[in-house]
Parts: sequence; structure tokens; C-alpha cells
Amino acid sequence: MQVLVADLSKAEIEDIAYYYAAMTPRRAKTPAAGDAIAGLAVTAPCVGCHGKDGNNENPKTPRLSGLDAEYLASAVDAYKDGRRAHDVMRDAVLALRKTDVQDLAAFYAARKPKALPIRKPLTTAEW
Repeated sequence: MQVLVADLSKAEIEDIAYYYAAMTPRRAKTPAAGDAIAGLAVTAPCVGCHGKDGNNENPKTPRLSGLDAEYLASAVDAYKDGRRAHDVMRDAVLALRKTDVQDLAAFYAARKPKALPIRKPLTTAEW
């Protein structure tokens, strides 16, 4: 990735970021192994950062709605065993059983993803 962006200016990188942030996301099509209804109860500790339905408003926090259930489950497992280093996430998922992880992943995978409420700042010409 560094090779691809090495010659880009800060403005060009911001333009790329705005382009992707403004896209309307799509829901993954992979069927989930867990129970989405049971997953709602498992998500209680997640709501503060990721939002009630996985569509949080903070662009620095990952949005979970509509992501592939297998990807979500593997990400949770990676936080649990330390392959992904994030103390808050590790503490939040450490006690989850395998079925809890599958249910949580099924819940978020079933949610409809929404685009971030983001607009590129006005240019001088727009002012």
C-alpha cells in the first residue's frame, strides 16, 4: 500500500478518503452461521462505539453493519487471541463463546449498512 500512495499529496489522499467514505455500502451476501436475533443481546457492549445497529457516526470507528459474518467472526477471534492488538476490543470480546461470536456476526451482517454522513469541505470556489 505504501508504494501505491507514496507519490500522492495530502489533498489527493483526502480526496480518495472522501470518495470511499461517501459511497453507499452494500450488505455482504455470505450466509451467516449464527442467529441474528440472539446476536442482538450479545452486541450490548458494542453499542457505545459501533452504534445500535453497527452504523456509528464516528468515521474513526469501524462500521459493522452489513459486513460479512465470516469476516466479523474471524476479526473477533483475532482480537481474542491477540492477532489483532486493541486492548478495548480484546477486553470486550474475551468472554464470548463461539456461538456468541457467530450470533454477533450474524446480527451485524444482517443489518443494512448506511453511508457515513460526510461531505467534503467546501472549496474556495464554492464559498
